[in-house]
Amino acid sequence: MNTTEYKTMSNTIFTYNQESGVNAGAAQYISDTGAYKGEITKAEYVTSSNKGTKGIEFTFTSDDGLKANYLSAWYQKADDSQIKMGTDLINAMMGCCQLQSLTSQQVNGQNGVEYLAPEFNGKKIGLFLQKTLKSKQDGSDTYSFDIKIPFVHISGKTLKEQISNVDATTVSSMSKTMKDKDERNKQGQHQGGHLPQQSTPAIDDWDDFPQ
Repeated sequence: MNTTEYKTMSNTIFTYNQESGVNAGAAQYISDTGAYKGEITKAEYVTSSNKGTKGIEFTFTSDDGLKANYLSAWYQKADDSQIKMGTDLINAMMGCCQLQSLTSQQVNGQNGVEYLAPEFNGKKIGLFLQKTLKSKQDGSDTYSFDIKIPFVHISGKTLKEQISNVDATTVSSMSKTMKDKDERNKQGQHQGGHLPQQSTPAIDDWDDFPQ
């Protein structure tokens, strides 16, 4: 009588990871106004298509793994005049990251040629982000984030506090008082509506620049 032997292969294909399982269904993007510690994963030089304003657009990932895209700092108008608010912000971020200068590196990105500030890549930093609620042209809701102030990742101090060697109080004070900014028009407001994940940059949000 012929018999056939079946050999069972016991190769481990997947190993249980509790931390990964707990994160199932969790948000992947920053969705609330507040202070976040993390790192800069990309810093790209950009130019506004409608006004010619120049800036740096940051991509940020928090220590908790939450992402924020299109964090823009506009530093120069089309007429080459300086935008003080954006310039101050970039310098504050450089100080918090202990950078002395920025260069431009050309790379081939997903959407073509990109110009990056490689010195920022991978740098640890804290960012206080304010959420701005907006209305799209079709009346639906969207939102963006603005960097209100950067701070040193380890100490939690702003650049001014770090240099002055004083206690870190600015960020904690902002966390208690700063709320979302609502710029939605009446036609675009939806009661109980769900805000979609940030998907488009807030161009020239620093100031009302001339065309």
